[in-house]
Amino acid sequence: AFARKKMRMGRVLLSFRRSPLLLCLLRSEGFATGASRRIEARVESGVEWSLRHECRVKSGDSMVAMVSGGSDSVALLHALCAVRRRWEPPLALEVVHFDHGLRRESKGDARFVEALCERLGVECLVETGPPPGSVVLPTQATARRWRRGRALARNASVVVLAHHADDQVETALLRLARGARLSKVFAGMRPYAKPFARPLLSFAKADLVAYLEAMNETWREDASNEDPSKYARNFVRLEIVPRLADLAARTKGTDQDGALRRRVAALARQSEALDRWLGTCADDLQATRKKKDHDEGLDVDGWADVPEPLRHELLSRLVCAAGGTASFSHLVDLDDALLRDDDDLLDDDDYDKRRRRPKKN
Repeated sequence: AFARKKMRMGRVLLSFRRSPLLLCLLRSEGFATGASRRIEARVESGVEWSLRHECRVKSGDSMVAMVSGGSDSVALLHALCAVRRRWEPPLALEVVHFDHGLRRESKGDARFVEALCERLGVECLVETGPPPGSVVLPTQATARRWRRGRALARNASVVVLAHHADDQVETALLRLARGARLSKVFAGMRPYAKPFARPLLSFAKADLVAYLEAMNETWREDASNEDPSKYARNFVRLEIVPRLADLAARTKGTDQDGALRRRVAALARQSEALDRWLGTCADDLQATRKKKDHDEGLDVDGWADVPEPLRHELLSRLVCAAGGTASFSHLVDLDDALLRDDDDLLDDDDYDKRRRRPKKN
C-alpha cells in the first residue's frame, strides 16, 4: 500500500514538474533544485564575465539584444535581464525583433517576443521587413545586413547577438567548404567586434536549452531550420556536424561530450595566431613597400621573394581598401598575375567583369 501511494505521488509530482506557476512558487519559497541553480549560475556568470572582460561593457552602457524567439536568443535575453543590474549604474536594455513576413508563423513569433519582454520589463521594438513581392531579400546575408543596420540605428553602446559554440563549428565548416585562407578558415566569430557582442560563444546550444528548461521557460521553433535542403547552414548542422561529432568522439582517450567543438576551438586558436602573425608582418612590409607617389599602392618589385601567405594578406588588404572583397581563389588569380606580370588579368575593367561587380566610379 505504501509503495502504491508513493507511485501515485510520483505521478502527481511529474505532472506538475513543468508547471510555470508551480515552479515560480517553488523558486520563491527557495525550493529550486540544486541542479537548476547550478545551470542558471553557470550561464549567467559566464555571460557576465564575457560582457565585462571580452565585450568591454561598462556601467551605464546601453544594450540592444536581437531576439528572434528561438532558444538561443531567448536564453540570451533571460541572462541579460539577470545580470544587467550587477553593474552600477545598471545596463540599459532593449530588444529588437525582426519580422520579415516570409513565414506564416512570423506574427506569432513577434507576439511571443513582445509578451516575453513585457513580462521581463524590457522595451521591445518589432521591425517589419518588406513583404514578399515588394523588395526581395535574396539571401540570408542580405537579410542579416538589413537586421544589423536596423539594430545599429538604435544607437546603443552594444548590439548583443546570440551566437554560441555550435554556431562556431558550423561557420568553420562552411568556410572550409567554400574556400578560405588558412589564417581565416577556422578563425571564428569573436566575442566582441565593435559594436557587436557575443557573450554566449563559450556555451553549446544544449547548455542554453538546459538553462531555459531549468527555469521552465519556453521558446519558439522555426520549422525551416529542420530542413537540410533549405539553407547551406542547415545542411551542415543536420547532416555534417553529427557525423563529424561521432568521428571526433571515437578518438581514443577523448572525452566524447563536445569533442568536435574542442577540435574546432583548437584549430581556431591556431588560425587566429597565424592571422595575428601575418598581420604584423604585413604591417611591416606594407610600410617598406608602399609606393611613394600613391598612398594605396604597393611596390611589387621582388614579389616572388615574399612568402605566399603574406602576399595573399597584402592583396586582400588592397582589395578591401578599394571597397571590394576577394575570395581565396581570386587572391590566387591576382597573385599569379603579379608573378607573371600579366597586365590583362590585372586590368581594372577585366577584373570587374570577373568579379561580376559594377566598376566603381
